[in-house]
Amino acid sequence: MKQIIIIPILFLMCFGQDEPTAIKDYYHYSMEDIERLETEIEFGLGTLHLSANEKPYQLDGSIYYSIKRGEPIVTMEKSNGVGNFEIEFENNYEGIGLFFNKDELNIDGVKNEMDFQFPKDIPTELELEFGLGEADIDLTDISISNFELECGMSDVKVKISEPNKIRCEKVSVEIGLTDFSCVGLGNLNANTYEIELGLGDADIDITGEFKQNAELEISVGLGSLDLVLPKNVNITLSVDHSFLASVDINGLKKVSDKKYKSKNWNTDFLSLDIEISLGLGDVNVRVER
Repeated sequence: MKQIIIIPILFLMCFGQDEPTAIKDYYHYSMEDIERLETEIEFGLGTLHLSANEKPYQLDGSIYYSIKRGEPIVTMEKSNGVGNFEIEFENNYEGIGLFFNKDELNIDGVKNEMDFQFPKDIPTELELEFGLGEADIDLTDISISNFELECGMSDVKVKISEPNKIRCEKVSVEIGLTDFSCVGLGNLNANTYEIELGLGDADIDITGEFKQNAELEISVGLGSLDLVLPKNVNITLSVDHSFLASVDINGLKKVSDKKYKSKNWNTDFLSLDIEISLGLGDVNVRVER
């Protein structure tokens, strides 16, 4: 059953006006009647928080938004045991420059903010498109079956502190002009990881508890990548780069001009095969201590 509580919070642009410039909506959905959750979120401007819900079969959240910049369109549909949850905005970003600062996230004194807590025990496909702003995404304790993230010009932090309860089919991350950091990506227990880095800076820690063999493909344009690899996994690394790129590999044994492998190969370990394609950027790779 869906329960939505809408609480209008009034912010007056100047004294004497009686029309609100901001509203905060609350959303509550019971997930006890579904077996799988498919989620698509498009959030163009503001601050985003995603985390696990303390209630294992409950999806809760809130959206605090400026009316002048557009209203959210939130839908939840259920069919044949599958929940389809979508969020998008009727956006109006007129006046927001290409090179924005954090103060521009406050629209007329109102900060656009989205905060949702996902059910722990429902397999969840999460597709997220994030534009300008700041995002704090904590996937710890969420049963992630597929994860896709596209971020534009933003500051994005992703964290997975504990092993995923289920197998994740694929992780796909596309990073634009973004300051991106991720800790514990290996805990998602994915078969395939794909990361595309454009002009941004990325600190990616793919350590964690691996439960299956995995492949990691990384493409770097003009950006900068710091990559931390797990120590208890057999790693093979191939780096294809131009002479203008900068590559620094630590903790692996060089077997040829552009190929590396784990120093202490163990037949009892799972494997992680990595391919990095590098344009004019720089890549620093090290194995966790």
